[in-house]
Amino acid sequence: MTPPFIPRPSQQNILRYTGGQLGIAAVSGAGKTHILSALAAQIIHDNQLQDDQEVHIVRLVNSAVDNFEARIKGFFENPFKRFINIACAHCMGWRMTLSARSLRTWGLKISSVS
Repeated sequence: MTPPFIPRPSQQNILRYTGGQLGIAAVSGAGKTHILSALAAQIIHDNQLQDDQEVHIVRLVNSAVDNFEARIKGFFENPFKRFINIACAHCMGWRMTLSARSLRTWGLKISSVS
């Protein structure tokens, strides 16, 4: 478990997120990954998810995926993965393609934007 996290005032605004779009612009090293990890952990810890929901996190490369996952797990004494879906952009796209194929199999319509 990571040491207690004390967010700065601007980070506290992010932890008050309750839904909709969220954009964070900051320089390298400002704590974006840490605060978003804290937000994901908070959503999971506070039981804000329904049984069929997950927190989806897409990162550019696998090393960033591993870093994000480790940070989220660091907020818990007994880490679990049930509600976390972290993947690189390529892998997440592949998972979405497979899900789309599954939906078609069941006769559900999928619309795409080009």
